[in-house]
Formats: sequence, structure tokens, C-alpha cells
Amino acid sequence: MDELENKVKQYRTMVEEGLITQDEYELLSNNFVDQENELESTDKLEQKDSYEVSKIKEYKHLLDTNVINIQEYEKLKNDILSPKNNSVSVNQMNVNSDLLFTVLGFGFAALSLIFFPVIFGTMGVVAGYLLTRKENLKSRGVVIIIVNIGAAIFGMLLGMAVVGI
Repeated sequence: MDELENKVKQYRTMVEEGLITQDEYELLSNNFVDQENELESTDKLEQKDSYEVSKIKEYKHLLDTNVINIQEYEKLKNDILSPKNNSVSVNQMNVNSDLLFTVLGFGFAALSLIFFPVIFGTMGVVAGYLLTRKENLKSRGVVIIIVNIGAAIFGMLLGMAVVGI
């Protein structure tokens, strides 16, 4: 708890020094509480916060010495204060999920020929259905559904032939 109080005091000092606004102070304080709950190591948290504070002070110094203007300072400061998004963009995630469902759909069709045709065939149909929800992938989804139904039926027939029914 002492660490939380120290960070809040540190952020309050930044407000008093004019490095950040009151809104940014509240955002930082709230983010710190959330991050404290998420991070396993307090050492990592201290390093991260120290880095943020030092960078903001560095940018403030650049602003005070007229090396950068106020717009550049605000942008740099917001980049530091905004939550980091190291994940791929939503558009890239959509492309990856489309490819994933396509590969899974055909993979489940192949598996349903050999192992548990009803289970893998159904999973392939679901993957195809998920693709049909997007207008530009509707035909690919329908193809995957048809392929999986056919593979499941053929897999069941193949299984019965092997067992001798």
C-alpha cells in the first residue's frame, strides 16, 4: 500500500509542477491501481513508472527550451500516458481469424475422414458458419460447410467399411 501512496504522491507532484493535467493525474492513478493488480512483480512496475515520469520530464524540458512546440509535447505525453497496445490491429485480427477458420474448417474435414467423423465434421461446419457471417467470405464458408458434411458422411462410411458393418 505504501507503494500506491508513493506513486499517487509522485503523480500529484507532477500536477503541481505542471507536467501533467488533473485529468491525466486521475488517469495515471487509476491506471496504476489497475496495473498494480495485474503485474506480478513490483520491480517491473517501479521501472515502468519511473520511465514514464522521466520521459514526461524530458519532454517538458524540451518544451520549455522551445525544442518542441506544445502540440508535439501533448502528443508525446499522450503516447506515454496512453495504455500500450502491443497487439495487432482489429483489422489484422479479423484477417487472422478468417484464415484461422478457413484452415480449421478444412483441417476438421480431413480429420473427420479418419477420426470421429461426427465430432470433427460438426466442428468444421461451425468454422464454415463463422465464415458465412461475413459477406465477403460467405461463399468460402458455404464451401467449408459442404466439404465437412461430405467428409463426415464419407468418414462414417469408411469407418463402417473398416469395422465390417
